[in-house]
Amino acid sequence: MKLSIIVPVYNSERYLEACVASLYRQKLDESDFEVILVNDGSTDGSHDIALRLQQQHANLQIINQVNQGLSAARNTGQEHAQGEYIWFVDSDDEITDCLHLLLAEIEKYKTLDILGVVINQKNKDKQHIEYQYKQPSLPHNEVITGASAVIQGFDPSSAYSLILRRAFLNEQNLRFMLGITHEDVEFTYRAMAVAQHVVFTHHIAYNYYLWEDTLSRPKDTKRLLKYIIDDVEVAKSFTALAQQMQNKELASAITNRRNNILFGLTYSLFRNRNDWKARGINQAVVAELKTNGFYPITYKLDSWKKRIATLLLNREWVLK
Repeated sequence: MKLSIIVPVYNSERYLEACVASLYRQKLDESDFEVILVNDGSTDGSHDIALRLQQQHANLQIINQVNQGLSAARNTGQEHAQGEYIWFVDSDDEITDCLHLLLAEIEKYKTLDILGVVINQKNKDKQHIEYQYKQPSLPHNEVITGASAVIQGFDPSSAYSLILRRAFLNEQNLRFMLGITHEDVEFTYRAMAVAQHVVFTHHIAYNYYLWEDTLSRPKDTKRLLKYIIDDVEVAKSFTALAQQMQNKELASAITNRRNNILFGLTYSLFRNRNDWKARGINQAVVAELKTNGFYPITYKLDSWKKRIATLLLNREWVLK
């Protein structure tokens, strides 16, 4: 079996059937791939829909677990996967008629660790907005190392923009970090840094929908605070990743990415201060940054504009 498509499912009854239909609207025999639906404690009709779909497709399996979040659901799917490659697909999105092309690319290059694709972002009416993760700074349609990709400016991406060799994931013990909201950025960057054979393609393989009720940026104060502070968790992960690298240029590129995440986070506190101060967000985030040694800003920044902005941002009273 060449490919395992892992779909975490949580209260996805509005979208699940269309998502799964797109997986089977392909120029492939069902014996060439498998679909793993990980039901992460859904309380709506998602499980019933999954059962009905399972009756229609012999290569579709359902794994039920108590609700643990997206990262845990993906990790569960990975543990059960049998395909040579893995593609993580979200249950409210769809793939294009592309599987035969992607598998042909994989076969062409033989020992790929990662195959990168382009994402078509669409609105709730399924109208095109923009193409994402085109990775314009990187060479396409040729094998490069993941280290080279990171050094040349790989943009950490959503998990569904990468198709990954299962043995590579297992050899490198690559799993999604539990409990954070930026798990894709953290995971894809960590995976890219250690990959040996990577190809980026121009294939538009995935339709990502901006449904109004599934926007990633929350408005509720508690959830928004977690969303913001989770950037600190990503920065901590990138710090550890850089320290593991013997390639100094690679370590420097990872550190620079971490620094830009932290600067962007700190600048967002200033930009949104009128609202966030009143909600206690700025105070909590500054405390988290200080606890981890990320504030005041002493790390190296890659532009003079950022360095000048630091003179303002390091005045704690401005943020709090």
